[in-house]
Amino acid sequence: MSSTEENKAVVRRYRLEFENEGNPNVVDEIFPARFALNGQEMTPESFKPLAAMWRTAFPDMRYTLEHIIAEGDIVVEHWTARGTHRGRLFGIAPTDKHFENTGINIHHIVDGKIVEIWEVADGLGLLQQLGVVPSWEKLADQG
Repeated sequence: MSSTEENKAVVRRYRLEFENEGNPNVVDEIFPARFALNGQEMTPESFKPLAAMWRTAFPDMRYTLEHIIAEGDIVVEHWTARGTHRGRLFGIAPTDKHFENTGINIHHIVDGKIVEIWEVADGLGLLQQLGVVPSWEKLADQG
């Protein structure tokens, strides 16, 4: 059984080495052959293109770990992502707009591997910052 500090280190590796540095080998080291992302079964090979899609859309995207809390085999991270929209994302052409977005991930760690992630992020806020969805202020001005 891993300690809470070891489990937090696994999540830090995921966020900083894989997400920020773009090292795909980290996925093979910290995920088992099958894991779950928001309830959907994934493999390391199916997960890498998903992450690459985000890195292509936001090549300068970097995550900051605001908080990381662990109890037993659960690690919760509160993060902030910042970047510039320079590639296509879900059919949205690059806007060259900068964004700052926040989210919370809950990781279940077993034997030093992330077996499950639940992520809650401000997707609407991201789309509003990219200018593809009106902001609340603009909607309110329309009455």
